Amino acid sequence: MPSRAVFLVVALAGIGGVIALRPAAHGPSGATRAVSGTLADIAVLDSSLMRLVSAAHHGDASAVRRDLAEARAAYKRAEWLIQQYTPLTARALNGEPQDEPDEEQPRLIVHPTGMQVMATMLGGCEDNNAKAPSLEVLDSIAEFARMARVHIRHVHDQLSDAAITDAQIFDAARVELARLSTLAIAGVDAPAGCGAMRETAEALRGIRNGVRGYAAGSKDARLFDLLASRAARYLDANATFASFDRFDFIVSFANPLAEQLGSLRQVLAIPILTDRRPFVASVNSVFEHGAFEPLAYSAPGTPQSNGRLVALGERLFSDTSLSNGHGRSCASCHQRALGFTDGVRLPALLPAHTAEVTTPVRNTPTLINAALQPVAFADGRVAFLEDQVAAVVANPREMGGNAATLSRKTRIALAAYVRSLTRLESRFDRAVRGETSLISPEERRGFNLFMGRARCGTCHFAPLFNGTRPPAFEETTIEVIGVPAVHGGLDGDVGVFGVSRAPMQQHAFRVPTVRNAAVTAPYMHNGAFRTLEEVIDFYDAGGGKGRGLAVPNQTLPSDSLHLSRQEKHDLVEFMKALTDTTPAHTRR
Repeated sequence: MPSRAVFLVVALAGIGGVIALRPAAHGPSGATRAVSGTLADIAVLDSSLMRLVSAAHHGDASAVRRDLAEARAAYKRAEWLIQQYTPLTARALNGEPQDEPDEEQPRLIVHPTGMQVMATMLGGCEDNNAKAPSLEVLDSIAEFARMARVHIRHVHDQLSDAAITDAQIFDAARVELARLSTLAIAGVDAPAGCGAMRETAEALRGIRNGVRGYAAGSKDARLFDLLASRAARYLDANATFASFDRFDFIVSFANPLAEQLGSLRQVLAIPILTDRRPFVASVNSVFEHGAFEPLAYSAPGTPQSNGRLVALGERLFSDTSLSNGHGRSCASCHQRALGFTDGVRLPALLPAHTAEVTTPVRNTPTLINAALQPVAFADGRVAFLEDQVAAVVANPREMGGNAATLSRKTRIALAAYVRSLTRLESRFDRAVRGETSLISPEERRGFNLFMGRARCGTCHFAPLFNGTRPPAFEETTIEVIGVPAVHGGLDGDVGVFGVSRAPMQQHAFRVPTVRNAAVTAPYMHNGAFRTLEEVIDFYDAGGGKGRGLAVPNQTLPSDSLHLSRQEKHDLVEFMKALTDTTPAHTRR
């Protein structure tokens, strides 16, 4: 067979045709070889699911588990390109097993159908003697597998027809490394953490295989290959989810791999993609200094911030004239000394007639890193900081100003000032970049718990530790956790439901950041908890539902985490290590 033509034929029972890897039209470039290797893994993925369907029809649960594990491993090796070029199909194949409201008809519920659902239906991890599934469950899994194979056909055709460049290949590898060091090691796409580390190893092998086609004999290419192989072996050798040292993996493997990938790109003179994204295209790792661009969350046409604009915004931030004679400014509630919060459960409001009150009274959130999220307010009702400024100024209970007289320049300047409050230089940030002595053993254990058994990192995503989802950082997560009212019972604030009108989003809220949590008490949208210890106790108990409240749509698992006193202490210590309220211009 000619070297530039690779064919893999896999029968697609029930949906017609075969998957055939097409010969490259322009020779075996690095991009062509990377795509061909990924298509080979996609073929393995399809054949594994085809065997799974057969095993399910024969009632062979053991074979179904084996075939699903092989399918998920093959998917992981191909994930770096599938996620980059067919993200919606990737979600259908391996998205979170969580119901979502239909975007056009919010009263309708969209149920997940991918491999995570199959794994959840099988129950338990592969090696823990889980209860054998019933024949009805196996039939359902077989149906989901057939649906997945239709999606695989789409992925194959999309990747076969795409004119993928070297720059896109390297960017896909860079983004996948970010996905692995934020989502994968937290077990976001591995039910109950089952197989998370081994699947992360397979994803690393997929990146390694894709990059191998570039200058294979060069020193930089060999070093990347060696680092990727070592990282995969480290994951295989330390595959226990609860005890895996995520901090060590990021510092010793993920960050060096990202840096080496960047070096190889430079050596090969492969250009950087120029589109504006939250995760800056010229930065190798999401944990690096300068990894995020706050302006990426602004409306098209928003001017680039500069010193004069930020200075104007800072003056306006303390300007009481915006409140139309009420003597209030933004700084009245967002006080610098309190991490740009006010330190009280609920803010003091202006008197107003009931008819004028259009939003619930909620705890004052920090403005530090508020620019690093795609929506604003606890219910996500606006997308841009400029619109948030207008809404707060015009609210009769907050500032009582007049939105009609609020100039565009004033909005832009205030938003620019808030964007200048980006702070990602905590002790943890510097430690994860290599200054490991800056955090204590307790803080390190707390991070590993946060990203592992305590499951905090499946909603408060690293490295921003808010609900802005890696690695694109273009979506925000909302959750229903059953926050109690201060005096008992479920808090009455309906949250996102007030905006979406989706019944399943009753009492749902945007996931806030836990950065600077040590200086921004009290916590939750209603200020229900005074200390971080109280917050951790609430999550440890399984949220509101775990405490016996009626929260039928709670998205937080309601079973107890059974955290020890030491583990709770370590979690608090880790969150303290995320404190950074220092103005950028005063840093050395």
